[in-house]
Amino acid sequence: MENQNKPAAKRLQSLDALRGFDMFWIMGGGGIFVGLATLTGWPVFQWWAEQLEHVPWNGFRFYDMIFPLFLFIAGISFPFSMAKRIAMNESRQSIYKHVIGRLIMPGKLNHGNHDPEGLFSTVPAIGTALLGIFTGEFMHSKYLNDKPLKKVLFLVLAGIALMIIGKIWDLTFPINKNLWTSSFVCFVGGLSLLLFAIFYLIIDVWQYKKLAFFFVVIGMNPITIYLTGRIVNFRSVTRFFFEGITDLLPETWTPLIEGIGITTVAWVFLYILYKKKIFPRV
Repeated sequence: MENQNKPAAKRLQSLDALRGFDMFWIMGGGGIFVGLATLTGWPVFQWWAEQLEHVPWNGFRFYDMIFPLFLFIAGISFPFSMAKRIAMNESRQSIYKHVIGRLIMPGKLNHGNHDPEGLFSTVPAIGTALLGIFTGEFMHSKYLNDKPLKKVLFLVLAGIALMIIGKIWDLTFPINKNLWTSSFVCFVGGLSLLLFAIFYLIIDVWQYKKLAFFFVVIGMNPITIYLTGRIVNFRSVTRFFFEGITDLLPETWTPLIEGIGITTVAWVFLYILYKKKIFPRV
């Protein structure tokens, strides 16, 4: 791994924020909403808590797109990364090594849980990454650079079109993450495009960068939080700092406090790395 002490001068901050948003749910953010569902019993929180579990077979829930979204984001960043390396006159061997590393490293995302749908498990999974690469090429090109709102409109229309195609295709070839069906690729690819369009509009077009800071801190170090989560027991650290609070409150509060605690501990760790400009990369 390379240790980049300085992030690239030109980068889409919306992409870092979206990557952070994606990692937030497996970093501990999901536990917050499960805790809210347990504590309040409100239908909206119960519905969202259900969305934070994988569908057993056919169908779709939000949690089914965590890994595909990560692949999609990696695809978007690919043209920017390649252009930078070519400009630095890196050797072909170095570039190929980088490409292989970027493809293999995201093979697992859930803390300590094996994800059977790695990049090379099915050909359609490569299609998810390719959708991201095509999006990245579009963003990296000079086309409509002077008309960013039109660029956003194109992203939104493409996203909606892919989602409609995915749902129509679902009628004969069900949306299924385990098999990574082509209908799943289209539907999740379209939803990923819509999410990226929203983040790009708010952060890079409208320049509301302060709103993105929480997720940017996470998104700048996705590999770090994944690897650290396999070594450091954030739950135990959370109990050390938050056990006094949970002891004072009814038991129904415990899942929420633990969710907030785990997320806080992990985010503070990433913030320290962010302030020290430590950004490990593949």
